[in-house]
Amino acid sequence: MAKKTDNLAEADWFEKRSLSKSQIRRVDHLAAVFADFIDEGSNTAKTKQYYINGLRLLKAHSVWSERLIDLTNKSIGATTLPGGPSNKNCALKTLRRMLSLARKWKIIKTQPEIKILRENMRSRQITSAEEKALLKRASPDIRLILELLLDTGLRPI
Repeated sequence: MAKKTDNLAEADWFEKRSLSKSQIRRVDHLAAVFADFIDEGSNTAKTKQYYINGLRLLKAHSVWSERLIDLTNKSIGATTLPGGPSNKNCALKTLRRMLSLARKWKIIKTQPEIKILRENMRSRQITSAEEKALLKRASPDIRLILELLLDTGLRPI
């Protein structure tokens, strides 16, 4: 029941604003409205930060200035962003959410299917006992490098 209520609230959010659907023609126009939506919404701080990062990533790509009616799976799939799959997925999930809302708000009739990339997940983390043993055996120069890597999120390959 909560999901249905959330959907109604999302649809009503746009209607309660004095926004014209005809003025939202490009991704960047929709992004401005979406930024207001996430800022005013009931999302957690972490979710808001995720979407803000997604908008930042989208802004650096050509899809940012595309017309909404011109968006295709091909144009979205050609999105190249710095970093790994997590970066691209953040941008793509943000775009997918924006387009989903645009459909609910009747700005677009259909939305392209946005495929998310497979991400490499961490298989395990180094335990504190392993970290201590590793640092104890390392030379002073190597210890400094290890501390830096461990404190900044070293990931196993």
